[in-house]
Amino acid sequence: MPEQTGLPTVQGHCPACHSESLFLGSSGYVTCARIDCPEPDAASTLLERTTEGAR
Repeated sequence: MPEQTGLPTVQGHCPACHSESLFLGSSGYVTCARIDCPEPDAASTLLERTTEGAR
C-alpha cells in the first residue's frame, strides 16, 4: 500500500501494473501511486469508458 499522502486511498488494483496503490487525486481522478507504473491514469480511463458506455 502507498504511504498516506493526505489524499484518500482507493480499494482495488491498478489495471496497468496490478499494484494495490490507487488513490483519489486532487482532481477527482483515480490514479496509481507507483512511480514505475506504465499508465498511472489507467483506472480513471477505464472508469470513464464504463460510464460513457452506460449512457
